[in-house]
Amino acid sequence: METVLLILKIAGIILAAVLGILIAGLICVLSVPVRYRGDLSVADAKEQEKKTVSAYLRAVWLWRLVRIHVSWEETVRVRIKLLFFTVMDTAGEKKERGERKGKSRPKKSDEKPEEKPGESADTGKVSSEDTAGESERVSSESKGKNNILQTIRNFCDKLRRAVEKTESFLEIWNGEHMAGGRSLLGRELRYLLRHSKPRKLTGYLRFGFEDPSTTGYALALYYGVVYPIWCPNLSLEPDFERQVLDCHIRIKGRIRAWHFLKSGCKLFFSRDIRRVIEDIRKL
Repeated sequence: METVLLILKIAGIILAAVLGILIAGLICVLSVPVRYRGDLSVADAKEQEKKTVSAYLRAVWLWRLVRIHVSWEETVRVRIKLLFFTVMDTAGEKKERGERKGKSRPKKSDEKPEEKPGESADTGKVSSEDTAGESERVSSESKGKNNILQTIRNFCDKLRRAVEKTESFLEIWNGEHMAGGRSLLGRELRYLLRHSKPRKLTGYLRFGFEDPSTTGYALALYYGVVYPIWCPNLSLEPDFERQVLDCHIRIKGRIRAWHFLKSGCKLFFSRDIRRVIEDIRKL
């Protein structure tokens, strides 16, 4: 009996240790933020025919245990590192694929030219194959006309079904459950924006459109909507004379999985959202 109790005690200690490790890992995943930092640069000089665009994003998690680097100049490169080990590097994968393509490229072989159908040694006589080809051409033209008519009918049927579905979606959108779902979704989006928006955004932005009024609308949208909510430290320089985009923007922030889990649970257990999803599935 003492041996059995000792085995049960050891098993309980091991189970408790494993459970504690799992709980600690779950707490780390939910509470430890993913910190990111980005840099975007767009050079639009008058003497250059092509814009120079470069972007860089770096994200770290769990005290730099996991690091992700994404860079874009001419091509996109993604690197994922765990401690000091590189788990994934798209630059190396592209190089290996290029080498394999070069090795597997088939050699050109001397092939004899194929004889055209309908040709015979005696060019002055009409072969039976030409007569058969003419009849096949006539039948294919008649089939083509029938196919065009059938394609038009199928398009009309699809258009009618699309109109019916659109009307059904509008009924769901204007329904009572969708009104409650929109309210909840708006609150959760504001919650996520408040806790996950970038902490710092600095740099300058010089922009302009072909139509000066569009430049004015974009400037009013920034100062009327974005700036009161976010208030980034961004220097704007609108150009009302020509179309231009020239910027150098730095961004820095952090994201916690806990906020997304909380909002996801609220949306999942909402009766209005679940009823709307059921109505959409019925369509």
